[in-house]
Amino acid sequence: MEQALEPAVGDNVVGLILAGGQGKRLWPKSTPERPKQFLRLTGGDHSLLQATFHRLRQLLPPDRIWVVTQATYAAEVRDQLPSLPPGHVILEPAPRGTAAAAGLACVMAGWEAGNPVQLIVPADHQVKDESQFARTLLEASLVADQDLMVTVGVPPTRPETAYGYLKLGERLSGWPFPVYRVQRFREKPSPPTARRIYQDGRHLWNAGIFAWKVSVFLTQVALYLPEHARILRQLTGTPASSRSEAVQSLYPLLPAISIDHGLLERTRTGLAVVPARFEWADLGSWPSLERTSPPDAGGNRCRGNALLRDCSGCLVDWEGREAIIVGVRNLIIAGDGGRLLVCARRHSHLLADLVQELERHRGEQASAVRGDQPCAS
Repeated sequence: MEQALEPAVGDNVVGLILAGGQGKRLWPKSTPERPKQFLRLTGGDHSLLQATFHRLRQLLPPDRIWVVTQATYAAEVRDQLPSLPPGHVILEPAPRGTAAAAGLACVMAGWEAGNPVQLIVPADHQVKDESQFARTLLEASLVADQDLMVTVGVPPTRPETAYGYLKLGERLSGWPFPVYRVQRFREKPSPPTARRIYQDGRHLWNAGIFAWKVSVFLTQVALYLPEHARILRQLTGTPASSRSEAVQSLYPLLPAISIDHGLLERTRTGLAVVPARFEWADLGSWPSLERTSPPDAGGNRCRGNALLRDCSGCLVDWEGREAIIVGVRNLIIAGDGGRLLVCARRHSHLLADLVQELERHRGEQASAVRGDQPCAS
């Protein structure tokens, strides 16, 4: 899987895998202790992280690939990616969103006196045609080398409400492949809006895959995320002997926001999109994961040791002992015997908030057992 491949991009290009998410929308299969990027969600022998690394290896050698993750997951990353150089795991002291993660990677590139083109790829995607994935990222890197911020857009295959969209502007001349200006970003749309923009042929799914020069990204941060810029400047100027301590103390102060909301939806110039030529899915939720397996005659998808009778439209992912499920409709049922999810499909979007509430409740229970007392004011 990790055989040596000749890089297909210039020496000024590096890859950054975003692998710090907790995957709460896929609870209980994905948990904060072992989130989705470390799991084998699509079958086969490799986790989502390993599959992402393998895709980048078509373009880049291991010494030009970095992984940014939470400090909690450092050992798991190193175990799953043994060919990744030890110093190429960037550890976030706390989860602060993808804008902060990319910013920290830019600062570290600056410490090495470089201004590379960064290819930014999340660790939780499914890609069907890996050769076309590599070709699309190669094209994105070429456009980014001309001081443009580039996003990869996926032609939609259905009126999806769980993805963000971007609207195509004018086609840019001078390129032997399609490149467009981004006219606007759209949040996850309502069903009627999703149907309309799916049919107009001028919108692409926002895949969360980006390319830009470090200097260009930091310039945009200075314009639209001033608090990020202030803290990143402090980190940039930190002497080598105290960089680790500076990251530990300053990084948690960064506001938590994504690249999309923090920068791309705000910028008005210099933003381009390269359309993807590969099949793509963001495996961020149970509805997205269910599309990776075919349904039975009743529209059910079932993994594990569960027997279904008189059910329709159900997604079952059961890792515990035997289970019997009878006479239910449009449910998501998942668990391993220790944790259980029973959720109407229409409420699956609430899962991340509910998992956070569950964690808060668990913490309050632990505090009560310890006999902790609130501080006096």
